[in-house]
Amino acid sequence: RQCIESLVEFDYDTGLDPVRAKVKSVVAYSNDLDYAVLRIEDEVRRTPLRLAAEKIVLNATSYLPVNIIQHPRGLRKRIAFRNNLVSRADDNTIRYFTDTDIGSSGSPVCDDSWQVVGLHRGARFVEGVSFQGKSTAYVNFGTQIQAICEDLRLKDPSLYADIIRAQIPH
Repeated sequence: RQCIESLVEFDYDTGLDPVRAKVKSVVAYSNDLDYAVLRIEDEVRRTPLRLAAEKIVLNATSYLPVNIIQHPRGLRKRIAFRNNLVSRADDNTIRYFTDTDIGSSGSPVCDDSWQVVGLHRGARFVEGVSFQGKSTAYVNFGTQIQAICEDLRLKDPSLYADIIRAQIPH
């Protein structure tokens, strides 16, 4: 699938001129898991974010804070961290309390070791949820990164292998 005149910007928030790369194609996607993997025309060398090796699994005593690196509304980078707990997890989805805003979909959801555990999708209105002693109307949700990896492994083993290979420090 070709992306007509789509660009990816690197170094958007450094104060330097951003590096732009033209998107060549969409090489994988899932409507159900809400992700897309893009291939860019020119190589742009950046250290990739590390992916968590396991899915999030919660039990009655679980306490997992998550942090989100986001560009809400296309603005400069904002990082939501601390007191951002995962409240629920299943095979595909994680639900968490984090300060996000419109336009943050696609942002990495990271654990405290800055390993990506999920891909932010949005927020949902909920009733009867309490967080830190306050009634909460919205809870954020994202896709487990390992659910995306498993989907890629099944759909395109070669692409999956490339992504895993990029995780190995050079």
